[in-house]
Amino acid sequence: MNRIVIAGGGFAGTCTAIRLLALAERDLEIVLVERDHDRLHGGLAFSSSTAYWEHLLNLQAGRISLYREDRDDFVRWIRHEANKTGWPIEVAKKIFDRSSAVPRCLYQRYLIDRLERAVSGRSESVSFRTLDGEVVDARESTRDGLPERIVVVEGGDGQLSELTCDQLILCTGNLQTRLPACISSATASSETYFEDQYSPKARAAFKNLKEGQKVLVLGSALRACDVVMTLRSDLSELKKNVKVSLISRYGRRHKSYPAGHLHEVIHLEKPEFLNTEGKLSKEEFVQGVAAAFKKASDQNEHISENIRDERILKAWEQYVPGAVKKLSNPAFIKELLQEYKSLITIKRIGVVPEIGDVLDESIKDGSCEVRAATIQSVEVTSDGRFEVKIQGQNELEYYDMVVNCVGREQDYRKIKSRLWINLFESEKVRIHELTEIGVDVDEEGLFIGANGQSSSWISGVGVMREGVEFERHGRLGSFSFTLGPLKNEAFEVAFYTLRRLENEQKEDFARLPKLDGSDLNPLLENCFQEAWRKVNSEITPAEKKIAEILEQRAWLLIVKSMTCRSYVEKRDRGLLESQVKLEERLHKLVARSGASQNEEARDIVAHFLGGIKEMSLTHLTRLDEVEPVLIGA
Repeated sequence: MNRIVIAGGGFAGTCTAIRLLALAERDLEIVLVERDHDRLHGGLAFSSSTAYWEHLLNLQAGRISLYREDRDDFVRWIRHEANKTGWPIEVAKKIFDRSSAVPRCLYQRYLIDRLERAVSGRSESVSFRTLDGEVVDARESTRDGLPERIVVVEGGDGQLSELTCDQLILCTGNLQTRLPACISSATASSETYFEDQYSPKARAAFKNLKEGQKVLVLGSALRACDVVMTLRSDLSELKKNVKVSLISRYGRRHKSYPAGHLHEVIHLEKPEFLNTEGKLSKEEFVQGVAAAFKKASDQNEHISENIRDERILKAWEQYVPGAVKKLSNPAFIKELLQEYKSLITIKRIGVVPEIGDVLDESIKDGSCEVRAATIQSVEVTSDGRFEVKIQGQNELEYYDMVVNCVGREQDYRKIKSRLWINLFESEKVRIHELTEIGVDVDEEGLFIGANGQSSSWISGVGVMREGVEFERHGRLGSFSFTLGPLKNEAFEVAFYTLRRLENEQKEDFARLPKLDGSDLNPLLENCFQEAWRKVNSEITPAEKKIAEILEQRAWLLIVKSMTCRSYVEKRDRGLLESQVKLEERLHKLVARSGASQNEEARDIVAHFLGGIKEMSLTHLTRLDEVEPVLIGA
């Protein structure tokens, strides 16, 4: 029996396990290894031990479905399926829709529910289990003259054990916060300095703050907003006069989404300066971006100012890979990302009103401030407080608590994880050269080693791929702010991992196309017709044909993979249709597919059409090539 080990049981690891369980058909054991039981299936972001009821997802309910091919799955779950025992009354009674803000701790419950469903629906020859521990090394060896792949796991008791496997998928999540130069070692060791603001220790310290004490928060982005949300929750009943200062280099804040906001994708032509001949200097590039951004903003004045910047940057993602190549020196990329990191982060994503309103209220009542300043040093005083020196300011400032919210460490050579230290020392991974953010992976998510060769068995899902996501797919802003890329990667890595296992078993896998970003429409049609031929010979009731066709493995793979990755290079923008026209056409397709008399078939067709709609709205396919196949079936 083959074995796949997933290192890390947060969102990425759980999502990958769910996809593997859905796609695997042959003898297989899936082992999910997680060291922190409280964060299992939730990680730092969604665990009920770190995310409390006041902490909200910054993506609305309609954007957080686990499945890109079924965007309303989370909304259906929270409205009709979730066990609401123990929920606050106001949350339990709330009727959630696509635009609703959602407490983050509920997402862990949703993931657990969907994992349980995937386990119960798995193939009989596929097993799943969790293992308490941490993967600390991965190596290859030989036994009885045969190659062997070994994962070293450190258990909760500190004992090391070895686990053989065929494939290893790393989903290690956010490992550590970046330490700013202004923080001394003595400061970092203080009992009232926190990098993990969600830990029980930090939570207890927040509650123990006394009247008149001051809290310094390094940073002013989303994590800093969470500190304010926590303090407002913990201190509101006691009405303590605690002052919170959010200080960052530019003092930038996320804009609040309008009430009832629904995410939409707009289409923008490539900025004109990218069509010019020759390479661009860094200054020319910045000037070109600024001019193009102003033009795009002026042309879209009908869009609310609070969401306009986000939609422009999202529409431009397709042009980023090409824009990178226009720079005369690749080193400029690292400089630009460093210089404009906070600006891109703030403009690329807003905050739900429920977060923005709390921050606005806190600023208005004087309990919070957001300042632009450069902090030169933060030192611990003899009485345990913090002495803060601000650049250009003679007067020192004093605080009782410091919370570091500057973001995670992006240079994996600095990560203090035994696993990552061992991977670098054994040259199994290399830093992403263009950006020096995260590590390098190939098209299948396999790590690329120091020798430039892809691993045959170790792949990754998550924030370690941030630099690659930027270079290949134009992802802008903080990678951890959105679930989308993680869902994409989880599906693709699951797909390729299973395919490698089958290739290693010498089975014919030629009929399953490689998802290399080429035009997938012919592959879609061929795959559908192949499934149709098989079903046509086995099933007679016409009403069941659609359901069976759409559940064929080859068809499921191609449809789901198309919905989970933006293949922007090969899109034909001239074939785009308006959303209204698309919706009308999709309804006609459902009616004409012959599935209206079979509820199961109708649901499957509806999910498929929802995926096609999402693809079309993001310029991914043309319905003209899908429609004849569906109706012909």
